[in-house]
Amino acid sequence: MWAFNLRDTRAHFGEVWTNTSGRGLAEYRYRRKDGVYRWFADHYTITRDATGQPLYWVGTVRDVTDLKQAREALQRSLDDMDSQVRQRTAELRVALDSLQKREELFRQMATTIRQVFWVEDAATAKILYVSPAYETIWGRTCESAYEEPTSWQRAIHPDDRNRVLQSMAVKRQQGDCEDEEYRIVRPDGTVRWVHDRGFPVRDATGKVFRIVGCIDDVTERKQLEREILEVIDREQLRIGQDLHDGLCQLLVGASLICGALGQELTQSGHQGTEKAKRLDELLTEAMLQARSVAKGLSPVGLKEEGLRIALQLLAQNVSSLFGTPCTFSGPHPVAIGSADAALHLYRIAQEAVTNAIKHAHPRHVGIELRSQQSKVTLTIEDDGTGFTDTPPTDRGMGMHIMRHRACMIGATLEVRRRSEGGTVVLCSWPIPQTTAAEPAAL
Repeated sequence: MWAFNLRDTRAHFGEVWTNTSGRGLAEYRYRRKDGVYRWFADHYTITRDATGQPLYWVGTVRDVTDLKQAREALQRSLDDMDSQVRQRTAELRVALDSLQKREELFRQMATTIRQVFWVEDAATAKILYVSPAYETIWGRTCESAYEEPTSWQRAIHPDDRNRVLQSMAVKRQQGDCEDEEYRIVRPDGTVRWVHDRGFPVRDATGKVFRIVGCIDDVTERKQLEREILEVIDREQLRIGQDLHDGLCQLLVGASLICGALGQELTQSGHQGTEKAKRLDELLTEAMLQARSVAKGLSPVGLKEEGLRIALQLLAQNVSSLFGTPCTFSGPHPVAIGSADAALHLYRIAQEAVTNAIKHAHPRHVGIELRSQQSKVTLTIEDDGTGFTDTPPTDRGMGMHIMRHRACMIGATLEVRRRSEGGTVVLCSWPIPQTTAAEPAAL
């Protein structure tokens, strides 16, 4: 037996009797004997008399409780989903607003800071982002970097390009950070020095998929360093000249007087003859050493073959002054063609030899100058104590100055352990292919 839900059935039968179409569908509930309500779907057809009054109806009733419950569950799920969507949309709006604020902060930073920020795809070398400072430093548009990803490479000074690109290729292959200083030539012909650093970005598997970096315009710093080195060189030349023209001449005069005094003492049979002779020898030795120091401070004729001669004299002076054998090897002529480069190479050799004598206590120091195809290599090698940890990249003023001198002429400086013990300092200077001048004023 079934009991009707009166509200549902009244609505249902009222709809049936007033339905003029003759057929219909209604859903209502019946209550079972156990008190449980079930939903039913009633499909019916009404038969009427000639006056339109309903005589009877024929229909089917189907239990749709499960379907009704499924619909209600679906509706609840849709309501929950709609609520979640609204909540998630609100969260996304907040996140988007935060992202827009951060993008605005980054844009302000990128447009204000003078550094160039760049992002590159590691697989395709495509420039993904470059900050507006690129246009200021390179003198080229950011769009040109996006359209031609290698256009920045073509702007590198011809004398630096191979060195820089080869070094970057090795670093990227090894997954290491890039750290290069090089010159660029702007479209108007001016030359700028830049310090370029790149950092690999890895995915979850450890693979490098992106490279981010920053570039500083260090032209003013380079000019200041050049001026400092020029002041140092001028002072060394001045001191060397003063030694030659002043102290050396005084020692020559004193030696001549002492020699004449010795002759007088010998003729008179005075007992101080031997002391006078010894004093003359000491004055002569002091004069030779003073001249040696003067030549080291003020080397002349460094251009062309003068560098070989100056390095030979350096080796001789080191041997005589410090008592440590120092030899020079340079069997073939080396065309330098630049007095400035020759002076820097000489100073690098001088500093490296001095460092070896002072800190490594070697039994022998060797200097070698060679020309190989398009570059000149200067090698200073000693068999001293060397270093036990990592190469002394920038420790000490001497090493710092050597690296700056090498950089000023576009050379590379490498310091490594000697396999037999000791240290090797290798300076490689690419012979310039062009005569492009540094900017006189920027």
